[in-house]
Amino acid sequence: MMILKFLTKISVIIFFLQTLLISIITAQDVTKNLYDNIVADGPQLLALGAVLNTIPKFVTTLKSVGPYTFFAPSNNAFESINATPDEIEQILNYHLIPGKFLLKDFPSISYPKSMFVMAPPATGAKEAKGANVGTGQPIVVEKLPAGGIGIRSGLTSANVLVVDQVASNGVIHIVDKILELPKTPMQTLLQSDRFKSMAKILQSENYGNLADEIAKVNDVGVTILALTDEVIFNSAPKEIAKNLSLINPIFSYHIIPKQIIYSGSVENVVTAKTLKDEIITFTRDNGELYVGNAITKAKIIQADLITYNGVLHVINNVLIPPNIQITPEGNPTVPLPSPSPSVISTKPPSSPSESPKPIPVENSSSNVGIIVASALGGIVGGGLIMIGGFFLIYKKYIKKAKNNQGLFPYTLGHNNINSQPSHYSNYSNYSHTNSNDNYSVPTTNRDIRSLYIGSE
Repeated sequence: MMILKFLTKISVIIFFLQTLLISIITAQDVTKNLYDNIVADGPQLLALGAVLNTIPKFVTTLKSVGPYTFFAPSNNAFESINATPDEIEQILNYHLIPGKFLLKDFPSISYPKSMFVMAPPATGAKEAKGANVGTGQPIVVEKLPAGGIGIRSGLTSANVLVVDQVASNGVIHIVDKILELPKTPMQTLLQSDRFKSMAKILQSENYGNLADEIAKVNDVGVTILALTDEVIFNSAPKEIAKNLSLINPIFSYHIIPKQIIYSGSVENVVTAKTLKDEIITFTRDNGELYVGNAITKAKIIQADLITYNGVLHVINNVLIPPNIQITPEGNPTVPLPSPSPSVISTKPPSSPSESPKPIPVENSSSNVGIIVASALGGIVGGGLIMIGGFFLIYKKYIKKAKNNQGLFPYTLGHNNINSQPSHYSNYSNYSHTNSNDNYSVPTTNRDIRSLYIGSE
């Protein structure tokens, strides 16, 4: 596989000869800057050195005073990337952190901001004081149980192969993979087949188009509690299928606007407000992280999936907002608040109407013929009525099913979750096959306005 499509064979050969000559006469030197040390490293960073020849602006940064910490991609790391020089420059800036951090300087987990600045959309650029005109996007740096450190962003992660290559203006850590640039929360959900149901629910007009609500607050930060298809299938209350109006408030409770809550920021308890201003609590217990309320809670089973101006945490249970109570009988109701002069009582839910009692019918043994004739006539007439009624119900059901098919696994039964279409896009400007979590990363370049919703 070609290292990079925009590099010609001759440029690689020339750079290799230059590097070989320099490597013979010099070794890594703490008095030399980051760029000179990369060139002097020789074959270990051959691909990176060749790439740097095409992006002089980034080379200028590596030669500047700094200091910087550079997570330099190895030769093998470049085999999974196919990008233009401009895109490569953005990617490398995302691997460059202001400040000099040796291995010993990193805590167990941290979220340093990189040199990659992602300008927000026009809606976020109106702040007069410049508070919303773009900021360095963070990466996750985490010490590994077996020793060493790893870095993560979104659905990609990398291990540090070589640490503490000190230069005059910083330090180099060589990594085995390249991190992808941060995507929006919706793009991150759509990138993995595990989140099909949640992505489609958030995008559905039938359920309030929560994806638009996420986009409105994305510039000021957002935390998403992500649900896999399996979790929705196994833990979502079955009553939702009977009352689809519950989907919006329940999934709104999994969206925390204007706050980016990383797992490392929760020492004991952290409270936040969800999209509908309801309280949600993060707690740490015996090293495990939980989120929820007095009604339901979930364990965070995969933390800190970095997104553009936000973070996703994957949880193992569907959370029910505190203002929704699902009774054992399967009837969702709004609970009455406790008596208090400061609380306005809400009207109790209306009781379900009673089923009509059957009317007793007496049979007479002296009118058997009349009874048999009446029964046959009733069967025929009732059959015609049932056929007509079935046709009307079937027609109405099909119409409703077309509107909701594939959006929620309980709408049409429990067996449709694996039959949902997979028309999702990566929306990245470059293709990326690096994934340590066995995610499927499609690489089509469809416009975001053509995101798949519902059935075709």
